[in-house]
Amino acid sequence: MARVARACDAYLWYFHNQNNFDFECNGERRVMETVNRWRQGLTVWDVGAHTGEWATVARQRLDGAKLVSFEIVPRIHEQLADTVEHQTFNCGLSDQDGTVSVAWSKDFDTSNSINPRVGSKFFDGNVEMVECQVVRGDRLIEEGQAPAPQFLKIDTEGHDVAVLRGLSRLVASEDAPSIIQMEYGETYLPGGFTLKNIYDILEPHGYAIGKVYPNYVDFRPYEYKLDDFRLGNVVAVNDPKLQAALGA
Repeated sequence: MARVARACDAYLWYFHNQNNFDFECNGERRVMETVNRWRQGLTVWDVGAHTGEWATVARQRLDGAKLVSFEIVPRIHEQLADTVEHQTFNCGLSDQDGTVSVAWSKDFDTSNSINPRVGSKFFDGNVEMVECQVVRGDRLIEEGQAPAPQFLKIDTEGHDVAVLRGLSRLVASEDAPSIIQMEYGETYLPGGFTLKNIYDILEPHGYAIGKVYPNYVDFRPYEYKLDDFRLGNVVAVNDPKLQAALGA
């Protein structure tokens, strides 16, 4: 029975597209290419940029894109600034301005988090707590420090809901991003966040929300069963033509 259970779990892992680390086959590449066919010259925010891996691909595949990257850990931001040529910020985005303690997992460097999964393999080794700056995205836009994004990508290891709350005025405005891409999964648990939080923030402002699969985005209204905390990417769009193209 244990063997059958493991086999079923492996099947469900693929069925729910939890292979979210592979840009080429997890659906992220298709999302980016579809967006590029829909519209070019977008302002793109990469929130949780690490050393610029996603931003480098976006530069290559989003024609005429103007990129802005955010990386919270100072030492990693130094590498980011050396890698990319566009505007970067050494801060994280959140729902308030201030400082936070970030768990910098040096063995799993892309898993650094404000709300770490204590007890998991990602934070069971060489971890350093680093005091870092966070700001509200709304404030950066209102003060003219950064242009409002039309494509907002958030990968903050479970802090995505707080990032959106700090952009609430933008999301409610006529300049709201046309597409928002986020991670969702067990990383939400330490901070007490859910997928429903995402729906509650975005649906009132006309966004359709869906999970990213290799060949389509599964747009659907919220159901409690969607909060399964299986790791994957979620997309929200407020343009019907883009929604149709992504969902095809």
